[in-house]
Amino acid sequence: MNFYISTFNNKKFLSIAFITTLFLIVIQFIALEYYTREKVAVMDGQTKSLISKHNYKLALLGTSHTGYGAEMNKIDNEMFDYGDAYTYPIVMYQKTKMLIELNPKLKYLLIEADYHQFYEFSYETDTIYTEYAFLLKDIETGNENIFYSLNRELAPTLHRRAIKTMLGFDNVVIGVQNKNPDWSKLTQFQRDKKVVSKYNFFKFFNNKKMNKYSVDYYQKTIELAQKNNIEVILIRHPLTNEYLNNMYPKMKTDVDRLIDKLSNKYNLKKFDYRYIFKDKQNLFADQDHLNKNGRQKFAKILTNDIITKTKYHYKYK
Repeated sequence: MNFYISTFNNKKFLSIAFITTLFLIVIQFIALEYYTREKVAVMDGQTKSLISKHNYKLALLGTSHTGYGAEMNKIDNEMFDYGDAYTYPIVMYQKTKMLIELNPKLKYLLIEADYHQFYEFSYETDTIYTEYAFLLKDIETGNENIFYSLNRELAPTLHRRAIKTMLGFDNVVIGVQNKNPDWSKLTQFQRDKKVVSKYNFFKFFNNKKMNKYSVDYYQKTIELAQKNNIEVILIRHPLTNEYLNNMYPKMKTDVDRLIDKLSNKYNLKKFDYRYIFKDKQNLFADQDHLNKNGRQKFAKILTNDIITKTKYHYKYK
């Protein structure tokens, strides 16, 4: 008899413990989701900057490949660097709308035309929809109902972010510092391995088809700019030998054809810098990003090309 009473009590206790734990998990999830949407997935810093000052004649759009933008701003105060990680075509389009709305003098738009702009990752990775929730809130993307607090970029730091917010440390930068080793000192095997890893991150493979939504938004961005009398220039950024040499042949051919097609269809200038730093490993931070020295050198090259190959006139500081 005591055995059955004990078993009953144990089951009752376990049931209560399970229900209580489940309840606390749900409450925590709701709280973190609310916090993420209200405090984390909000207007990005660049858009805030654009709203506070908006009298630019030239703007730069792209992903982290446009990291040289700060170097160009040292040369010219009429250029706005609107490039940042995860600025893929759907975000480009929304950023272009914002630029046009706030910048009546905008005449030139430099748009990144690198490989990763046109494939699955550039439309389907959920980080796009958390990083740029503010810009994308008015369009149907198919990602409206995703749980922001479960995003792979945000979730690992959410508890820390929430605690810092409660303690009043909102402005403390949270994130993993770039600890990549010196690219130029890696062995050939190590560099090739990192390139393949990056391809896997982007979900590249040889028979990969372009994402129709990304291609569509890319074209919409061009058309929107031209409709507002803004000249669009396509930019293909410097890449390491390894990134270029290991690129899947079909992907390389497909992107080259698309860029040529867009250039001809919309009468666009193409600035192709993919091979400009060939064999200059000391100018790269990793397989597809320039280091500080590389960014400074590239900014000067791009600035000179804009001056000599367009009608744009810089006003130097």
